This record gives sequence, structure tokens and C-alpha cells, in this order.
Amino acid sequence: MNNPSKELIQEWAEGPVNAYLIKLIEKYCLFLDESRGINAYCPGDPEKTQETLARLNGEYFAWGEAIEVLKGELSIVMEEEDE
Repeated sequence: MNNPSKELIQEWAEGPVNAYLIKLIEKYCLFLDESRGINAYCPGDPEKTQETLARLNGEYFAWGEAIEVLKGELSIVMEEEDE
């Protein structure tokens, strides 16, 4: 598979569909961030509370990286090229 040019990646990153997708993911990240508060608390079950917090934190981090990739920051997912 050939890598797309930097110009094509930039064009894609600035496209309206991509911008809309970023906006939707950012909205979901806001929901995740708010859920890490009282919504994650499981009364009487501290292990479940910790599991819920860990899941929410992991999702929030992963979606944040997805947003960066959609904005054109591909270094997160690209392998180092051999010199």
C-alpha cells in the first residue's frame, strides 16, 4: 500500500466530513469526561468503580488520539521508516 502524499493528507484533514467527524468525537469525549465523575461511582463496590474509571480514562485517551490523527497528526500511528 502506497502512503498518500502530505498534501492529500492535509486536504483530507481539512475536509468538511472529517471536520464533522472530529466534532462528533469531541462531543463524545466531553460525555466521557463528565462521566468520570459521579457517574462512575458504584456505591459499595470499589472494584467496579475503579474498573469503570479505568475504562472511561482509556476511552477518553484513545478517542483523543483518534482526534489528533483525524486532524492530520499521523506520527501517532505511523511506523518509523528505516533509513
